[in-house]
Amino acid sequence: MTVTWNPPDFVSAYLEALNRCFPDWGGQAMYDWCFTRDAGAGSADLMILHDDQARLIAGSAVTYRLLQTAEGRPFKAGIMTGSWTFPEARGQGCFTRIIQASVEACVRREAAVLLAFVTETNPSYRRLAAAGSVLVPSWYVVSTHETPVVEAPPLPQWRGRPSPPPPPADAVHFVYPDLAAWQSQFLDRPHPTRCLGSLDAWAVIEESETSDRIETDSILLAPLLARAQSHQRQLFFYTTRPDRRDEGAALGLKPLPGFLTVLPAHAGRCTEIGGDLSSLGPWDVHTGDRM
Repeated sequence: MTVTWNPPDFVSAYLEALNRCFPDWGGQAMYDWCFTRDAGAGSADLMILHDDQARLIAGSAVTYRLLQTAEGRPFKAGIMTGSWTFPEARGQGCFTRIIQASVEACVRREAAVLLAFVTETNPSYRRLAAAGSVLVPSWYVVSTHETPVVEAPPLPQWRGRPSPPPPPADAVHFVYPDLAAWQSQFLDRPHPTRCLGSLDAWAVIEESETSDRIETDSILLAPLLARAQSHQRQLFFYTTRPDRRDEGAALGLKPLPGFLTVLPAHAGRCTEIGGDLSSLGPWDVHTGDRM
């Protein structure tokens, strides 16, 4: 198969393919937010794959982000984003080739590692593990119809735009080089966002069609759950922190296990952050960090 990077005039075909493989993935606004926006490390690289008969069969993107180790060493990472394979082309090694090409892109862009976010039920994580990825446990925590109803006072809504919270101590975390980059990541998202709470405790939620997604780390799970339930909506958040997983479970939310996979890419840049990726940890990653 043949890999082509950043093909010109391919946006509409790429969007069509994404929505064919993932119904209702989104339109031009979602495409621009995911692939043309710069969160501080440059815009994305897109690839398409053709088979030996020049038929389009798969595609993916690598978005680039800045992170910092627990010891304070900065590094760049690529993230596998929006990978798709047409049903008729599955089982032909497309995803393995996408991993290889994504690593090659990271090397060109001097990104130390290639990251991916996968659930435990997604067989993709086994391919990433076989390629040499470190598997960082993560959880997709969601409310269900079995979640007990919570009573809590309503949260006030901020009328202004918040500033980023202090970075976590002693954990690998995403870095935003300026206020505009942080706001583009957490506030100016494809769906409407709200900042709820007060100066002492607040959270940004993104309101998709059916769920409230907690984009930032938050201690306000109970009132956020009560708010979502009062609007007959699902509450969702992603975390790499076991304590946040446990707090959600204590309220009756369901933690769905997954992995943040960390694959070495640029050898020189990996050496700069210690070389042994399994010792980077713990990681502090939230819903809004992922895309």
